[in-house]
Amino acid sequence: MASIDCIVDTQPMADSIERVRAHVDATTAAVIAMQAATIAAEQAASASVCRAIDGGFHTLIVSQLSQKSARAKAIVDSKLAQLAQLGEFLTRLQGQMESDFHRIKARYTQLFLALDQTMAQRVAELDRGVFDAAGAQSRRLTDRMAAMGVLPITHQGESLALSQAVSMARTRASSRAMIGASSAIIEKGEHLRRQVRDVVRPGGIAARQVVYVPVRYADVDSGPLAGLQLAAPRPIDGNGERLAAIRDRLAATPGAPVATEERARVLARAAERAARLDLSPRVRTMLDGLLKAQQWQVAAEERAS
Repeated sequence: MASIDCIVDTQPMADSIERVRAHVDATTAAVIAMQAATIAAEQAASASVCRAIDGGFHTLIVSQLSQKSARAKAIVDSKLAQLAQLGEFLTRLQGQMESDFHRIKARYTQLFLALDQTMAQRVAELDRGVFDAAGAQSRRLTDRMAAMGVLPITHQGESLALSQAVSMARTRASSRAMIGASSAIIEKGEHLRRQVRDVVRPGGIAARQVVYVPVRYADVDSGPLAGLQLAAPRPIDGNGERLAAIRDRLAATPGAPVATEERARVLARAAERAARLDLSPRVRTMLDGLLKAQQWQVAAEERAS
């Protein structure tokens, strides 16, 4: 096989490749610069966005905190105003209460002082009789103690008989007074025994019996004691069932006008007791009018009996 030697000039191609490489290098440099610029721009944009986001978030938080602070400040200011008003009101109320307390205290102090003086006067009036009796009897007691004192045991010969006679006379007078006092005490005791013997039935009661006891009652028309008022002896007064039965019996018992003789006797007795009282003419006239105006009744059964 035959070989052919050819000589080809590659310089133009090399020059062309060299120019292409230069352009490729320039393009590569431009791409790299563009990529760097893009990255820098993206970083700058990201930083700007982050700064904007951070600024907006900070502004939002500051705004919210400012609003909450303003709201809280408004609430606190309103509460402080209310507390200030309440403080002024409480201060005025305290002053008024203190003035009322001092006024009431002064009034009641005067009242209690007046009551103390009145009670002291009443106690003095109650004790005046004792002091008067003590003052009246003090001299007599002193004279009696002096008269009943111990006599001297020594006397002169000429006054011995007289002293003995005086001593015997004093002893006789004291004995007579003591016997009189003892007789009076014995007479009073005997009188009380006779009274008890007159009102107490002798002997004992073998079985239960029905007995009658006096009961006082009054039918009051008006006033705080309006109604049927009943006063019974102590054994009945402690038994509510018996009192209720008596009240029912009295309520069911018809009333009748009091007899003329009994009315006159009661009015005469009341007038007699009123005459012994130290009353002014106006009070005595009013009392007589009230007594004459009384229209009481008695139970029909009691009048019939």
